[in-house]
Amino acid sequence: MLSFLQLYTSRDRPGWHASLLLAATAAGKGQGLARSLCKWVWEYLEDNTQLPVSCYVRHHKSKLEDEDLSEELHLHLQSLNKRFLWALDVVEDFMCPEVQSQFKLKNAPGERTARHWMHIMNYRCGKAPNGMYVHRHE
Repeated sequence: MLSFLQLYTSRDRPGWHASLLLAATAAGKGQGLARSLCKWVWEYLEDNTQLPVSCYVRHHKSKLEDEDLSEELHLHLQSLNKRFLWALDVVEDFMCPEVQSQFKLKNAPGERTARHWMHIMNYRCGKAPNGMYVHRHE
């Protein structure tokens, strides 16, 4: 909506419909978004106390926000009792079908996601003689 309004009120003033299409195109969408923008703007002009919520934006929440999942991960890593931990240790744990169904996962996280999760949980990377390792940073 903001992009549309900025275009519509700019010095060049491309016009109502042109501004709608330009804003939708800039967002990587097409005429469907342009129609929605038009509707949203009119609704906002009628009652400017409520901003509409876009269905076009995907809101991603980290699976790690699930306390049970993060606890499972932490307990699993502790149970390994290894000096060096690897992101693949996480991937292997979540490859188990029982763990996937317990946490409603379609598949195991990739190695990069596993590294990200470990970083969030204060596991830090270092350099072992044979490659990268991770340790818990308190």
